[in-house]
Amino acid sequence: MSTTPEVGIHHLTIVDVLPPPGSSRRKVDVVSNESEITGMRVPESNADLSRLSLNQVTTRRWGLREAVEGCVAADVPIISPWRDKVAEIGLPEAARILRESGLRVHSLHIGGDFPGATEAERRASNEDNRRAIEEVVELGADNLTLRAGPAPDRDIDAARAMVERGVEQLIPHAEESGVKLAVEPFHPALVDRSVLVTLRQANDLLDRLGSPRVGI
Repeated sequence: MSTTPEVGIHHLTIVDVLPPPGSSRRKVDVVSNESEITGMRVPESNADLSRLSLNQVTTRRWGLREAVEGCVAADVPIISPWRDKVAEIGLPEAARILRESGLRVHSLHIGGDFPGATEAERRASNEDNRRAIEEVVELGADNLTLRAGPAPDRDIDAARAMVERGVEQLIPHAEESGVKLAVEPFHPALVDRSVLVTLRQANDLLDRLGSPRVGI
């Protein structure tokens, strides 16, 4: 005979991740509230969906149109599309669908991937990220999410320096375009995808860059 134990859930809410331009606040602030509940049912009093956002990677089998329709049907007010899904139907059509849906477009995924084994590769990354910033503007998104990218030759320190330089080079174009840059640290188990794997590393990067245009 089995019983269902009480499950303790540690709720984490990220607030003001990317502050308005001109603000001195850039880092992540984490507000945590612990509660003990039986099972996984969340009380209806906590069911405020106003800040609920669908990252399109959650519904990879859907195209952008289907993901938008799903959000509208489920009363999810915010969506974060992925660039490959936008490219499938073209940027103008994607912008039209999002605009007519009434959804808020939080972030476009994914830019970054700054490290490269050659100068040509790093230059190509910079050019692609500049295009991504222009896509953010066209889609009416709040920000561009940046994945640091892996080390091309297992030299993690050198790769992190490339990341810092890459983000730094994007800041002027982001400022001109009114776009925020959101650096996304990955889980340490995913170091093969990103050389930034802790919030401390990401926050330290923000300190060195010193730009209110860049957040997490």
